[in-house]
Amino acid sequence: MSLPVAVAEKILLGRFGEPAKAPTQYVIGFKTSTGRIIALHREAGETRIWFQPPAPSRLEGVTLMVGSAKNSNLDGPLSPLNSPSALRVEVDSEDALHHFLDWYEGSGQPMSRRSIIEIGINPQAFHEAFSLFQRLIAAKDKGHAFTNFNEGLAAVWESYKPRLRDRALGLLGPDGWSENSMGSGAILQHTIDAIEIQDSSANLTNNLVFWQNRFGHANRDHRVLLEAVSNPKLRRDLEQLLFGHYRGDADEAATFDRLSELTGAKYPLLAYLYFLKNMDRFMPIQPTGFDRAFRALSIDFSTLRQCSWENDATYNAILSDLRPMIEAGTGLKNVRLIDAHSFCWIFAT
Repeated sequence: MSLPVAVAEKILLGRFGEPAKAPTQYVIGFKTSTGRIIALHREAGETRIWFQPPAPSRLEGVTLMVGSAKNSNLDGPLSPLNSPSALRVEVDSEDALHHFLDWYEGSGQPMSRRSIIEIGINPQAFHEAFSLFQRLIAAKDKGHAFTNFNEGLAAVWESYKPRLRDRALGLLGPDGWSENSMGSGAILQHTIDAIEIQDSSANLTNNLVFWQNRFGHANRDHRVLLEAVSNPKLRRDLEQLLFGHYRGDADEAATFDRLSELTGAKYPLLAYLYFLKNMDRFMPIQPTGFDRAFRALSIDFSTLRQCSWENDATYNAILSDLRPMIEAGTGLKNVRLIDAHSFCWIFAT
């Protein structure tokens, strides 16, 4: 089995958008959301991809190539791929390419695609669940059928999430952070402000993190952030992690697990911080609700008390795998990760 180069190029364009430089007859290259460079050999007989190290662990359908990866067309923004350390793989199917790209965008950390293959999403179970979802929407919305996620009841309930994220990013203001401010408490306060959003005039409340003091301080998801304000060592540790997360090139997996350790494994908090970083790759989570949705979809996967990078990567990969199923079930195009998130949440609640 061989993946046509033209199909691979279409996948890369759909995933990364504008090329990093004008394509040549031989090469088209891109910059990923995490700042890494990747390129496709357009003239090869098979799909061959240049990428930056490290090499991945074994991925089915992806073969690491030996020998020089240099090419004179890998210049300008693509020049990191024209060095002795650059690597190449040969990819034999669309699924394998998606799995490789998931791994590569995760800053060198596997995105649990083998776990997804083992977990599986039963098409019949999804079809039955989606039919029920459509009936529930119609019943709740006075007979109005579900059409898409930007209209009707789905939009009324779920469209606030991108607006909330925009407000949070404005309060977070990571572009204004400096390395000298780490330890001062400024980064921590910006992060707390980006969590504690409640604006009735804009009909905007952050319900993605349990931050309000309704059931005691100890039960607030961001309790440790609040306590770190008056704890110099914890404050500096957290601000270093947050700076690396939003401004640096810190390893996403190591940052997630270290933040989880410091904050008491508050999964909604961690997922929210990653959602603010990149909503094309990371979604918020409320474990009990999404576990309920996964059970209804016959997906054998749980997130409750499982706050780790590996679990979160698998969670987001499941949502990503639901996107083409939703497209097929509705006839919609370009169903986003956040739409799959909304489908699961509405269905669960």
